[in-house]
Amino acid sequence: MSAHDQLTPQQRATLAEQLGDAQPATAGLLMSFGKSIQDRREHDHTTQLEDWYCLNLAAYMGERVAAVLRRLLDAEARAERRLTAWKLCRTRARALADAADRYAARARQGQTALQDALVAIIGAQMERDAARSATLREVDERLAAMQLPEHLKGTLNAGSYADAWRRCRDIVQAMADEAEREKDTSGGGQPHEGESTPFAGLPAHVTVFELPWTGSTLPLQLRRSTAGGDRLMICDREGRRWHRDHGFVYERDDDERTRTDTRFPLAEAWPLAQRIAAGEAGP
Repeated sequence: MSAHDQLTPQQRATLAEQLGDAQPATAGLLMSFGKSIQDRREHDHTTQLEDWYCLNLAAYMGERVAAVLRRLLDAEARAERRLTAWKLCRTRARALADAADRYAARARQGQTALQDALVAIIGAQMERDAARSATLREVDERLAAMQLPEHLKGTLNAGSYADAWRRCRDIVQAMADEAEREKDTSGGGQPHEGESTPFAGLPAHVTVFELPWTGSTLPLQLRRSTAGGDRLMICDREGRRWHRDHGFVYERDDDERTRTDTRFPLAEAWPLAQRIAAGEAGP
């Protein structure tokens, strides 16, 4: 039935009023109507002048057609309600899909902004650590090259100046060693108690960094080790890890703490990941 053949709401209301309190036809009544129609069609109308048999069947159906109309009217009303509900669901689904697309776009923008900020933080921190370490080493070298002035040699204050000089060197060397540990915590192992790491200033919930990968539509990933600390894995989307000697490999389910060839400190992992992403690194 096409849309233009459907009853309008006004027509359905008029027909319902005309049918009165007639109840919808049962399945048995519909089957008897079908049998009556078949009997009238197959009856031999040439055997009698007045076909009382067919007239009786027509009268039987005419007396009960109100129930059939009521059933048809109810069925059409249900179909109209379901069509209206389906259209409403379709409209809501489209609205939800549009909203989901907008939220996904915002999430991608937020992720990109956060990643860019973290990259800037990491880069600045690495540059700061490298500059601090180099500066402290330079100060230590200058202290080592210093000599006691001639006018102090042989005086009572010479020993005090020498002691102060040695204490300055000890302090500078300790600061330089600490800066080196912050750059590389024992080859990627767990930091000691109270020891600072490059992750100290990063949000604790950030576990994955993504870098555009030359020659691949999928990004290269830097993942924080599940064992915690300053240990990173360089991963692809196939579940492989970068090995120091063999490139990308699949790992067994060993103890996380024993995996030293596929876990790197931040100071080593970040430049290495950039070289891999640029296609400049190999096993």
